[in-house]
Amino acid sequence: MDSSKKKKSFPDTGPGFYTFGLWVTFLILPGFACLAATIVPVWSSLWLNFLIFFAILLLIWNVLSIVFRWYDTPWGRLLPPAVLGNIAGFLYLVPLWRFAGEPLWLGVILVFHYLFCTWASVRYGREIYREGTSPKTRVGKLLFKIGLIGPFGGALIALAITKAFGGIFIGLILALCGTIIILYFTAFIYKLKDPGFGMG
Repeated sequence: MDSSKKKKSFPDTGPGFYTFGLWVTFLILPGFACLAATIVPVWSSLWLNFLIFFAILLLIWNVLSIVFRWYDTPWGRLLPPAVLGNIAGFLYLVPLWRFAGEPLWLGVILVFHYLFCTWASVRYGREIYREGTSPKTRVGKLLFKIGLIGPFGGALIALAITKAFGGIFIGLILALCGTIIILYFTAFIYKLKDPGFGMG
């Protein structure tokens, strides 16, 4: 079979489509996540300013990716969704911290949780994609359990201290969503090691 007819791991895309996909992903992932971090439980411009700063960095990346044709490389296509998803996941952890009254101890727990999920996603990206939310191997089950400890543990302690059941529950749901986003999107980096993975 002619190699040119084989299915490519990274189909050709032009700078226009790349730019469109980049900003749509930005709006869907960190955009919505930052909205949640900004408006609950009360308005905080800090997280909105963070989003604006991040958008400036993304614009710089967008321009450089076109000038140097990074959009036509595997890493140039995989890094943006991985980073955008990773940042979005972090922002989804913020409402739990804010609903609990922004205590330092919970901030430390959630930062550690974020760093662990990021490391696990890069280190065990293949297992994460293969097993999804129904882990079967020992590594997969361990990652799944540890992935729940951070949000659940922090939420239970915060609930016992603040008694704010409604807010803590909403924060917990968002934190769990953030955990899933961190694990799955950051794992895109695995395809740099094995571009054909998941092609069927």
